Amino acid sequence: MAERKGLSLRARLLLALLKLRTKSPRAMAAYARRHTRYYAQAYRDWDGHRFTDLPLLTKPQAREASPYDFLAAPCRRKVRWYAETTGSVGS
Repeated sequence: MAERKGLSLRARLLLALLKLRTKSPRAMAAYARRHTRYYAQAYRDWDGHRFTDLPLLTKPQAREASPYDFLAAPCRRKVRWYAETTGSVGS
């Protein structure tokens, strides 16, 4: 705290903002559990305290899951479908 006394108000505010925006791995896992379908199911037995108790995601599990199940709820509402054709009628 003593080294912050020489900082400008702007620098102190930026440091405070960075601290608020920085999340621990445990906080990110808790967010994923609350906001994604996949991790809500995968982390259902996690007590939220020990990050090392989280189950690992394996490649076969990732292949079997829908990609949309990994999106957080706020992002799922923003997904747009895009498709195009080459114009061929198949003749």
